[in-house]
Amino acid sequence: MSITKSYIKGETIIKEGAKGDRTFQIISGEVLICKEMGSQGFIPIAKLGPGEYFGEMYLWEKNSSRTASAIATTDDVTLEIIFQDEMEAYLDRLPDSLQQMIFGMNRRLKTTSVYCAARVHEDSFSFKTHR
Repeated sequence: MSITKSYIKGETIIKEGAKGDRTFQIISGEVLICKEMGSQGFIPIAKLGPGEYFGEMYLWEKNSSRTASAIATTDDVTLEIIFQDEMEAYLDRLPDSLQQMIFGMNRRLKTTSVYCAARVHEDSFSFKTHR
């Protein structure tokens, strides 16, 4: 069962490092996805808007932690929150070959994210937010 929840500008929706147990779909407003870099602050990765999803990577690696934070960037952000059991029931209906393909893409994306964050930290290079 999913629920709808609203957030205000600047409010943290998910915190990097926290355990993942839900996926979010943006109904209205915008959300910034960012990597935390300690004393350097954070690096924006993506700015997401209505219809887009985030927080789904945990589904492919059980007991994994969030790889980035999500912060509301507009005054009224409304999200549909889809809980783990509902997402797993949906994913279980996918063919095994498709599940394995998605798992592989997720693993490569996570590795790339870690690599890019390390490079940014080393080079003081920053990414521009994209949409």
